[in-house]
Amino acid sequence: MINKELGIVGYLDDNNDYKDLQENLEDFVNFIPVENCNTLNDIKKWLIQNNVECLVVDHKLVNKYEFAGTDVIAFLNKSMPDLPCIIITSYKDDSIAENLVIDLLIKDRDDLPGEDLKFTEFGNTLIQACKIFRKRLEQRKQEFQELYLKKQNGNINVDDEENLQQSYKILKEYGEVDDIPTTLLTSEITNKIDELLKLANNCISLERKENE
Repeated sequence: MINKELGIVGYLDDNNDYKDLQENLEDFVNFIPVENCNTLNDIKKWLIQNNVECLVVDHKLVNKYEFAGTDVIAFLNKSMPDLPCIIITSYKDDSIAENLVIDLLIKDRDDLPGEDLKFTEFGNTLIQACKIFRKRLEQRKQEFQELYLKKQNGNINVDDEENLQQSYKILKEYGEVDDIPTTLLTSEITNKIDELLKLANNCISLERKENE
């Protein structure tokens, strides 16, 4: 049962041994297992559909997946860069050695309860992660709205336009914006540059044929 007052944290592991962790964190966050996913894209879709605000991933996923937890985070960082991701593992050195996730985001499973054998520190970390995600998403939506207004008013520069398109792609991944025709996000300047690049490529191709 989802507690609407708490953040939503997804948990990806290659087995069903999550009940103890879920129970220890129930006062901090909604800790829900990733289910019915086989590929990296499946996992990303599941996260979006379940409004996940933070993802906790086990490093060793070999019993179910063809990739490791660090591979999952590296994949998600490309299209969902605002989503906080944390590795928990009994093999911390192995995770660090892959150089895909920074040391601070890799937690040793045995250290999670803390010295008092409670999950207070880890639970508070997850609470903060969820708050960070909401803040990042709100800022990205605000930035998108401001840049889109610039675009509509015709006073957007090339750098702003690139940021507009990037923010749109990310917000679309999160399901936060509707489909917008590419032409509404692309300025006349960019269109002219594209036309010039195509013309240049055509000229190069023609010159190569003449020299053959």
